[in-house]
Amino acid sequence: MAEIVAESTFDRIDILKIDIEGAEVQMFRSDLGWLDRVRSILIEFHGNSRAESKFDSIVKHHGFRIREEDWHTVVAVRD
Repeated sequence: MAEIVAESTFDRIDILKIDIEGAEVQMFRSDLGWLDRVRSILIEFHGNSRAESKFDSIVKHHGFRIREEDWHTVVAVRD
């Protein structure tokens, strides 16, 4: 994700939709600097990847609030 965001022409990403079919854990175990350029995340989790990736604590640490969630999809927004 860091490489994709770095190669984009955007200074800021307003909405980042993530649906990577189970690779959520690997994404949140790598470089997370790209989160500083994102305003909101809409992510679909598969299996137990939300807990395994520590998504909630990571996004909260980066200034996001979880605004909406169900078993499969989460919306996190930076205030």
